[in-house]
Amino acid sequence: MISGSPRPGNSEFILNNIFAGINSSEKELLLLRDKKISHCQGCLYCEEHQACSVRDDMQRIYDRLQAADIIVFATPNYYDNVPGIAKDFIDRLNPFYDTDAIRGKKILNIVVGGAAAEKSQRMIDGPLSYFEQLQGLDVINSYYFEGLKIGAVENNKDNILIIGKIIRELNSLDV
Repeated sequence: MISGSPRPGNSEFILNNIFAGINSSEKELLLLRDKKISHCQGCLYCEEHQACSVRDDMQRIYDRLQAADIIVFATPNYYDNVPGIAKDFIDRLNPFYDTDAIRGKKILNIVVGGAAAEKSQRMIDGPLSYFEQLQGLDVINSYYFEGLKIGAVENNKDNILIIGKIIRELNSLDV
């Protein structure tokens, strides 16, 4: 599970609840805000070597992604896109482009935005969809939550029901 939020807020609340409800003993929650992830340098080293020339916490994340059966990616919606730390994470996955390193991995998206949840559809259909298609990821499902201020998701009964649905969906997958 990966939180692309720069703060401990609604995205992390959702992931913490999913994490607690998942039956698997092999699970991990990565908070990108706690990792040192530099910007992509655009050096194209990865195109020739299928590895990144920048040395930081992404090397461990690369290993974890390759070992994962399912990726749960939660992010706030910033102007119909991911926040900067999540964008750096996505950009730094370029060494996997055009390889089988994570191709076919299952991914479930969670987007939290300040506007009505349906408005986050543009983010799923745009930036996240492009990234997932290029990496060859298998999108299980996408969920949207309305919540600008910290606590907005947890104080909504419907959101708690959706989190329960996500937990059941993930626990039912055969991996």
